[in-house]
Amino acid sequence: MTAIGSKGVTISVDQIYNFHELSKADAKQVIEDKVILACENKGVKLSGYGNHTGRGSLLTVEKYDEEKREHKLFNVPRIQRAFASLDAIVVPISQYKIGSYGLKHTVEDSLGEDLPNGDLIVAMILKGYSARFGKQTEEMAVNCEFKAKVR
Repeated sequence: MTAIGSKGVTISVDQIYNFHELSKADAKQVIEDKVILACENKGVKLSGYGNHTGRGSLLTVEKYDEEKREHKLFNVPRIQRAFASLDAIVVPISQYKIGSYGLKHTVEDSLGEDLPNGDLIVAMILKGYSARFGKQTEEMAVNCEFKAKVR
């Protein structure tokens, strides 16, 4: 298990082009099989809140484990709506430029609804963006950065 204070990591999965069109059950399975697995393999315990093992986390790893057991880590329909909106909001760039917390507010404004940080992170990862939770020389963080900018 990765402890708080571990060095930064990058999480990525192959883009899921039709994620927003999947049934809720299929979308939930994609999140569990792709994103959660990729995160946990690098010591990231990602929920709607963000990374529970990251610097600045206000929630414990035990809380993550509880939410995972109860299948309550994310709001799947909200992630699907965010995923569908991202092409109109962000474009890829070559450097890590935008933080998940700031971007979540931009996406919230576009969607007209609240969007937890972790739900935004999942949508971005499924869109094919790598999520960097802290630089290699820094502690892992609760939030992450993406190689993207707002249009």
